[in-house]
Amino acid sequence: MKIYCYFFILLFLIASSFFYNGMFAQSKLFIGNQNGGTPGLSGRENSLARQRLQWLELRNPATGKIPNNIREKELKFAKTLPTREELAMKKSGTNNFHTIQNYNWTQRGPYNIGGRTRALAIDVNDGNTILAGGVNGGMWKSTDDGATWSEKTSPGDLQSVTCIAQDTRTGKTNTWYYGTGEFTIIPVGIVNSATAGVGLDSSLMFLGNGIFKSTDDGNSWSVLPSTLTPGGESFGPFSVVYNIVTDPANINQDEILAATAAGIMHSSDGGATWDTTLTNLYGLYSNVSVTSKGVFYAVLNYGSFPIFGGIFRSTDGVNWTDITPNSF
Repeated sequence: MKIYCYFFILLFLIASSFFYNGMFAQSKLFIGNQNGGTPGLSGRENSLARQRLQWLELRNPATGKIPNNIREKELKFAKTLPTREELAMKKSGTNNFHTIQNYNWTQRGPYNIGGRTRALAIDVNDGNTILAGGVNGGMWKSTDDGATWSEKTSPGDLQSVTCIAQDTRTGKTNTWYYGTGEFTIIPVGIVNSATAGVGLDSSLMFLGNGIFKSTDDGNSWSVLPSTLTPGGESFGPFSVVYNIVTDPANINQDEILAATAAGIMHSSDGGATWDTTLTNLYGLYSNVSVTSKGVFYAVLNYGSFPIFGGIFRSTDGVNWTDITPNSF
């Protein structure tokens, strides 16, 4: 009996070490190619080359890491910059706005505003209405089958969009939710990727901060306060949201499930409060889906420790049964 106890304690310590170093600690991003030389961008368009380009643009050259919560810091710094009118007043030596010189501005980009599209949904009431979200480009909406688009995310809000869900119940279809943040593992040996590793798999993380909700058919959005991490500086339960589903069969509650890096989160009041109903102790990925009758299925992936992962089923989003096949 003692041997088994020692074995599981040792296994727990190994898993904890892996989880801390590989997920929650700011892991180092390795850059290299298969021959050990200096990598360059691929000549063709591909997602891995784009991730590497984003890493090169956003990283701190001194540490080689992307600073946490950099978007909020950028917006805070931008508020300290003088406006065009203030510069003109200073140059003219006057406080009279009627004498302000008009400056000519030339657009310098970025032109690829949307970035990689991770979230896409079609309105159940209108096949011509499409909502799409980019990992760093915000939420966009089209009402003419994609011919034209308009951005619906406020400039001051987090622009990370990784998943989207519509409440499809009768009388509730104006309600939408989208999640933020992504975490990607790039296998070692991939040439010209964002994080092609040297000896280890490499990770690329763009932290989100919460779930956003719309009650006017996706035209305006606001973050659910219950999903925010204070300050946005540390890793919280909703820093990486992989998927969101709503229960189409529950007519008495606004039931939502979110698959996050922390596990499966459950809300029965439209996102006002949440409970963790399936914990991803050492995990990297999770996902959740729901049937038309309100039966939920979830998966957890624990990377190098598959014995902790699996497939789960729930009829209420709270109590789960492990249905992972023995040979899975």
